[in-house]
Amino acid sequence: MKSWFLSCIYFVPILSLTGCATIFHGSYDKISFSSNPTGANIFINGDSLGATPMNITLKSNRVYNIECRKAGYKKQSFIVTRSVGFGWIILDIVCGLFPVFIDSTTECWYSLDQEHIDFILEK
Repeated sequence: MKSWFLSCIYFVPILSLTGCATIFHGSYDKISFSSNPTGANIFINGDSLGATPMNITLKSNRVYNIECRKAGYKKQSFIVTRSVGFGWIILDIVCGLFPVFIDSTTECWYSLDQEHIDFILEK
């Protein structure tokens, strides 16, 4: 019981000096891409990043235009959006006003709305 109490004494002040999302989530999300057929090129905001299947780590505070291209198939486009995790905001408010300021400044309370995108290409 004593060690739990001591942990709380150290952890609560540290948590109140930074944002919950900054500590536990960070500012990046991973998205996996696959396609049928495999080997299609993935372009993010116009930049080629490789061929499917692949995993990419992206900043979670942005919106991305994803294109999937393969010779002999129709190009497909997809927009990856972001959203605010309201759970982070509630935790920040419970911990005090300073965490709200930190997470809003670092934009760590955003998450990308997709974790996996599967393109089915048509000829």
